[in-house]
Amino acid sequence: MRLGCVERYAISQDTQGVTISMRQGGRAAGFIVVTLGMMGVVWRWGPFGPHASSGLSPAAGWMAYGFLWLFLLFGVLGACYREEWLIAPETVTERTSFDQTGKQIARGATLVLRVRQQPGRGKDRPIFPYEVVFLDNGRNDTSLALEFQLDTSVDACLKLLRLALPVDVEGWPPTHGSL
Repeated sequence: MRLGCVERYAISQDTQGVTISMRQGGRAAGFIVVTLGMMGVVWRWGPFGPHASSGLSPAAGWMAYGFLWLFLLFGVLGACYREEWLIAPETVTERTSFDQTGKQIARGATLVLRVRQQPGRGKDRPIFPYEVVFLDNGRNDTSLALEFQLDTSVDACLKLLRLALPVDVEGWPPTHGSL
């Protein structure tokens, strides 16, 4: 049963536990379409296309086309990349497209999370300033974390998790003026 979606994460519950899936295929597909459009423009009006521009040297045309092929490759990798967290009664397991063995931590009866905020304002602010970190039984930080852009997304994620599990959260809500 799907509980809901928050930013790029879909949260669902089944007999194995709660599953959090990160999917970015739709966003990557948009990036791929824009890149293919740019490749078409470079080919059509580049030095080797039917409407060649006299102002662009062949070397510049090949360099532009090479960079766009690199962008296309990154778009395809982004579309194929997946992350999935399974929150079972005794463990939390993370699997990615590139690491199918996954990382696993033990957890108690209550899921313990810590919310961290990366400092910064304006152009110095990270893309994903909020991290929801899964803690182990000893309340130690692990490398398992969800990343969010907005504080309201952190609230929505915690609300959805609380629908399915007992959750204890450290560091949330933030103190006033902490960012």
